[in-house]
Amino acid sequence: SVHLAGNGFAGTFPPFLQGCNSLATLDIGNNQFFGGIPTWIGSHLPLLQILRLRSNNFTGEIPPEFSRLSHLQLLDMANNSLTGSIPVAFGNFTSMRHNLPPWVEPSWDFQLSVNISWKGCEQTFKDGIGLITGIDLSCNLLAENIPDELTHLIGLWFLNLSRNDLSGSIPERIGSLELLEFLDLSCNELSGGIPPSISNLPSLGMLNLSNNCLEGHIPTGNQLQTLADPSIYGNNQGLCGFPLSVCEPTSGERAEDHTKLGDLGLCYSVILGTVFGFWLWFGALFFLEQWKFCFLSFVDGLEMKIVVRR
Repeated sequence: SVHLAGNGFAGTFPPFLQGCNSLATLDIGNNQFFGGIPTWIGSHLPLLQILRLRSNNFTGEIPPEFSRLSHLQLLDMANNSLTGSIPVAFGNFTSMRHNLPPWVEPSWDFQLSVNISWKGCEQTFKDGIGLITGIDLSCNLLAENIPDELTHLIGLWFLNLSRNDLSGSIPERIGSLELLEFLDLSCNELSGGIPPSISNLPSLGMLNLSNNCLEGHIPTGNQLQTLADPSIYGNNQGLCGFPLSVCEPTSGERAEDHTKLGDLGLCYSVILGTVFGFWLWFGALFFLEQWKFCFLSFVDGLEMKIVVRR
């Protein structure tokens, strides 16, 4: 493990570690390194499990070589100036694709602590770090869509892509990340609706989708009902539903309601017309003397026939 965080180092990161092919942890966060992220990190450190580059001045795109880090479980590159898109190949992080039950012991252990931005606060993790998996790419200049391939990483505990320039829609299969406890996609340019599958995240304890261009009904049910803070959906002009204001009916829904009201009105009209016609006819029999006599004679005759048959 190499821990060089918070030392004020500056310049481009030197290649002195590219021969350390057994390295499991590389933490150079909170320094002043600049330039592109070294590509050899992905190509020469095959056993890397924790990579922390946050709070530096790295620029350029995320190296595609990172997709070779099949053992990677924690990737933190927040607070830099990275551009381009999130690599589709991130869906190949093998160690993040497994949903390990809580009783499984990690195959590796860390004797040193690691600082992780967890649910909005930087926390120091020691015990159990081997079971935590997550990606933090927040506070960069990343653009384009969120790759659907990220939803293959079903072992993720947290995913923070906030404060970028991401566009497009939230992946429909976001609900497949069943271990996810923290999801932050705020302060981007995401559009479309919130996928209904997001209500399938049983462990979700913190969600932030604010400051986007999302619209439509907010999904309901399961764990989402416990997230009652309206600010987590704030500054999305088209969103409605709990915990925001009640949704206005769409034009299609209004037309359907109008049709239902029309059918209901027709039904009531038929019933009222039938009742009115019956009483009009029946009343005429009693108010017109001749008709009244004929009707009563008919009833008496019918009654006599019934008595005779008995």
